[in-house]
Amino acid sequence: MNEIKRIKDDNSARKLYEQLLIRREEVKRKAKQIEQEYLAYFGDLLIKIHVIKIDCIELKKRIEYCQQMQNKGKEIDFDKVEDMIQKDMEEYQENLRFLCRQVENSQKDNSVPENIARECKAIFRRLAKLIHPDINPEAAADATLKEVWQNIVDAYYAYDLDELKELEELTNALVNAYDMKDVVMDIPDLDERIAEIEDDIRVITASEPYTYAEILNDPLNKKEEKKKFEKEAEEFSNYREELKKIYAKFWEAM
Repeated sequence: MNEIKRIKDDNSARKLYEQLLIRREEVKRKAKQIEQEYLAYFGDLLIKIHVIKIDCIELKKRIEYCQQMQNKGKEIDFDKVEDMIQKDMEEYQENLRFLCRQVENSQKDNSVPENIARECKAIFRRLAKLIHPDINPEAAADATLKEVWQNIVDAYYAYDLDELKELEELTNALVNAYDMKDVVMDIPDLDERIAEIEDDIRVITASEPYTYAEILNDPLNKKEEKKKFEKEAEEFSNYREELKKIYAKFWEAM
């Protein structure tokens, strides 16, 4: 009787483990979706602020280089300053381009019909039980299955039903070829793993971008968030003007 109870408990724990792994992926996907919605709504303001901040950083660097030359008793070589600035600002400009691409993508119509979303979730759950790396260690050790799993996650995040259907066919073929179909892998330290995943889910749902939903779902919160960004843009714009005046003095002294 005790052995039967132990087996039942193990089966229940394994089922909970599988459910939590899938739940964690669903929460991650939801967080990504919320982030897209947040960028779609506030993205133009975020880009504006980013541009102004970059201008401020660039002006501060120009002032710093000019002061260094002056402190050494040298005449300011503005061409040299320009060359140094171009190199220094490459990473900032690339970050800006990345943000612009994110905002542009978020503002496209990425809505998916509810029936498509449900079918995508159903396929994802079936595939997760077969080759999720934390459920099937053999899949985690196989390069082909690892790549297929990553493609499954990407297709699920995009709610790409056609891609998921193709990946399900491929996964089933690979699982049959590897003779994994009815194999139940032993998962050590199951209780500890369950606790870790539960913690992961709590952290994700209590952190940005998941918590952006509290802003997006409340008109007053959205209004306050917009006001906050507008104030930030104004403050950095004023700071930029101050820096421009300081930098202009170096030119006036020429």
